[in-house]
Amino acid sequence: MASPISSQSHENVRLDSWKEIGQYLRRSARTVQRWEKTEGLPVHRVLHNERATVFANSVEVEEW
Repeated sequence: MASPISSQSHENVRLDSWKEIGQYLRRSARTVQRWEKTEGLPVHRVLHNERATVFANSVEVEEW
């Protein structure tokens, strides 16, 4: 996959939501959710009482 954002490709940027991950990859939030399930897109979850928040590191996404 080509580098989505070349100016940020050498620094690790934390992407704090499905929307931010999608914007980084220039895809919809729904698409990156599907990629996480079917293609192994590296997304991390922080569990809370009833819900979880998601984030991804741009370096890991680039390596993926």
